[in-house]
Amino acid sequence: YDELRTEALIWVTNIRNELTPIEVEHAMIMMLRLSQISSNPRILDKSYTETPPKWLIVDELVEDICGENNKLIVWTWYRENTVELVKRYADLGAVELHGGSSKAWREEAIRRFQEDKNCLVLVANQKSGGIGLNLDISFNSIFLDNTWGLVERVQAEDRIHRITQRQPCNIIDIITQGSVDEYILAKMRQKAMVAGYIQGDRVEFKNYEITREELVGALDGNP
Repeated sequence: YDELRTEALIWVTNIRNELTPIEVEHAMIMMLRLSQISSNPRILDKSYTETPPKWLIVDELVEDICGENNKLIVWTWYRENTVELVKRYADLGAVELHGGSSKAWREEAIRRFQEDKNCLVLVANQKSGGIGLNLDISFNSIFLDNTWGLVERVQAEDRIHRITQRQPCNIIDIITQGSVDEYILAKMRQKAMVAGYIQGDRVEFKNYEITREELVGALDGNP
């Protein structure tokens, strides 16, 4: 993480004026790479063999929530994470849902999570959390990581926020302090981005404005 962050800081400090749209896009891609490392270094470095620090926090939450026989959804953008986390929580009957799931696989995973009392964990990719999917059997969602995809994030949150939900919902973000995680989440939540979502606009790189000062602060851990 530190190596890539240093590389990004050198790049941005060599820019004398405000960022052009192309430079903004490049900056956002660099921050997503840092976010991937924060989520699971193995996504970019296959030689990494330790348990990602964020996962240790998820372990504690899983133990607390599932220990009371409550169901839990773990959201992540990365397929590498869904594959590994389903294996990690196999003793809790974990099932996987991702954007590439076949219709039959998707329906069976949802059925098990909704109906099987021994299936306490659903590990899902945010692309799979589209409109119409009802997961109100759970009232706990953990977001292991985030990208710039506000639409998918809001839709994923809404999977447990249903009219049929009878419990207060818990939305938990796992954030690495001092990392770009803080900046990405804050930027994604800005009112302008929410307004764009309400109007039905997809949030793309061009919809974001990032100043040079903001970027340096995000990379330095001061979003």
